[in-house]
Amino acid sequence: DEDIAWARQQMLEKQLPCVLVLPKGYFLPHAPSSPKADGGELLKSRYETIHAIRACIGPEVALVATTGHTSRELFAQDDADRNLYIVGSMGCVSSVALGIADSIPKNRKVIAIDGDGSVLMRMEALATIGHRKPENIIHVVLDNQVYDSTGGQKTLSSHIDFVKIGLACGYRSASSSISMQDFTKSLASALRAPGPSLIHTRIAPGSMDNLPRPDVTPPVVKHRFTKFLGKSFQ
Repeated sequence: DEDIAWARQQMLEKQLPCVLVLPKGYFLPHAPSSPKADGGELLKSRYETIHAIRACIGPEVALVATTGHTSRELFAQDDADRNLYIVGSMGCVSSVALGIADSIPKNRKVIAIDGDGSVLMRMEALATIGHRKPENIIHVVLDNQVYDSTGGQKTLSSHIDFVKIGLACGYRSASSSISMQDFTKSLASALRAPGPSLIHTRIAPGSMDNLPRPDVTPPVVKHRFTKFLGKSFQ
């Protein structure tokens, strides 16, 4: 209490930001809320959903994963050349995926694996995707209604209709699901049809135990990913 009072006084007096640096482990672990949707249906995990995406796609499909636990869980399941981990750039995955989709043949799909907090951070990217209308991009929004990678703080996604926003921005198709069956059905449909497609799906908060971090550096990931695409980006 004394430290927070001091910080507040510093900001008022100097009209500048003030930082309190806390040691790791200072806060108690976050306890995720009940992994059920409003209707009582049990929510699938992020790990299960990423696994389902991998099971539905062919070897030529590129995967671009948002920063934090999404990239880490994709890495834990299958560290492959077709994976691009967007490390430390929250909100940028859809823009990166758009650039990739614009630069490769339209018969090759790019899936942006995004999160609700990430989408809300950079919503102008949806308007750009809708305007450009790349036929080969699938934008998957994994919505657990929290910022899972930074401690489980709540997002505003429970008040947002991502499907209506996607369609209003110009996406050719948009759908929302809770069950794994409905999600995989939507993904299979998007893989067959021209995009851009937005697939919003509810997932449970929380991550796999002992979640690893990618042990490959970003330059290595970029090099092997561009080689996978058959492109040479400077």
